[in-house]
Amino acid sequence: MDGIGVEVDFDGASVVVTATNAVAEALFGPRLVIPRAEIAAATLTPARPLRSGVLELTMRDGGRHRLRFPHEQRPAFAELAARLRPGAVVLHGRGSFDQAVTGESHCFTALRALTGSGTGERVTVAELRPDDDGVRVLMDDHVVGHLPPEAVDAYGPALRQVAVALCRARLWWSYEQRGLGFIAAVSLDLADPAEVLPLNEPDPGPHVELPPGRTYPLRTEYLETLAAALAKAYCPGRGLVYGSLHAEDGTVAVRVDGRRVGALPTTTAAAFAPLVRRFAAAGLTCYADVALTGTAHAIEARLRAAAPEDILPGLY
Repeated sequence: MDGIGVEVDFDGASVVVTATNAVAEALFGPRLVIPRAEIAAATLTPARPLRSGVLELTMRDGGRHRLRFPHEQRPAFAELAARLRPGAVVLHGRGSFDQAVTGESHCFTALRALTGSGTGERVTVAELRPDDDGVRVLMDDHVVGHLPPEAVDAYGPALRQVAVALCRARLWWSYEQRGLGFIAAVSLDLADPAEVLPLNEPDPGPHVELPPGRTYPLRTEYLETLAAALAKAYCPGRGLVYGSLHAEDGTVAVRVDGRRVGALPTTTAAAFAPLVRRFAAAGLTCYADVALTGTAHAIEARLRAAAPEDILPGLY
């Protein structure tokens, strides 16, 4: 994302600030790497049309870094601030905004503050915050609605596992549409309730996570590792793990926590192998979601990932 005098990237482990002018280089050096674990707080002062915004990172040792950004970069920096909150976890989605939010009509003041003129759309990160009335949905610390009661029941077990739950959200709005005045709708990108919170983590080394998309069957081989992962599921008998993909022996093997658990069928492996090799050549381990269903004695595993040709079209 483009700040004022800096480019800012976040890979999940560190915030990387690259200076793009002499003033920023004097403040931060040519390149500053800020480990997420050393950030005590992230405070956002929103940008206005004639005033830049500020993302202030307060470090655990008392130091501070102030990253300025223009108005058009407000959504990107708001998302970064949300991701940097202590205990924040971004829930997995399915790649589409299918979960409706209720109660937007009671939040029009907040929604107007988040929207532009005319008709538009904004994709950002929302917080799901449980309270006595259910689960509030917040954008930039503004309440924009609630989860419907049935969604509260479904996602409650996952939300109880984390301190701060975040997810991708879409805000659509329109002004003066056929005399209706201002109208707005919020929807969320949430995976199946059993799959929003992975049961493991990728290895800490350089890696890339494939976006969600299609479902591919997986030939399982060693059930002990999958059974151990499924035993930690917050929804009995169902869960999601990160699996790493490795092009080897004419197929694409899938490993969970470093142990081989199966392989993609021949046709699917042929499609994914060029993608996996390209990332491996760049020094990146390729990860994808693996959905699990079953018991310790019989487990079905399915890979969830976008089609390879949609990720790196130039390979195909």
